[in-house]
Amino acid sequence: MESKMKLNELNDWQAFLVLLAVSFVIGFFVTPSSDFVLKNQIPYKEVLSI
Repeated sequence: MESKMKLNELNDWQAFLVLLAVSFVIGFFVTPSSDFVLKNQIPYKEVLSI
């Protein structure tokens, strides 16, 4: 049971870090250059779908 709890905690931390990284990257790309994203929507969507 203990190893399961540790695994769950690790997964929660990984999910949190991934969410943080994704939100940071999206904010980094969208905020300063929304025009760039709009002009290149197709490759941007392809990156998101991976």
